[in-house]
Amino acid sequence: LLTTLGAHVTLVAPPTLVPVGVEKWPCDVSYSLDDVLAKSDAVMMLRVQRERMNAAYFPTEREYSRRYGLDGERMAKMPEHAIVMHPGPMVRG
Repeated sequence: LLTTLGAHVTLVAPPTLVPVGVEKWPCDVSYSLDDVLAKSDAVMMLRVQRERMNAAYFPTEREYSRRYGLDGERMAKMPEHAIVMHPGPMVRG
């Protein structure tokens, strides 16, 4: 839907959480949040379900947060006009 409205969409996730068949979707895929923040107008953060927090998907919750969490340092890389969207509930820390 977003691409139909003219948006350029980039999905960012660890390789183990990227959906099967994503290469057929009308979006780019990146494994690095840092690589895409500077050119983002909007960032939609999704909460990882705790039941998915196991070694099969990524090493630890801390490692996931370190690579994919949106903190002040990362937000500083975003353009001034960019917005952060989050569906909630938000996990702090």
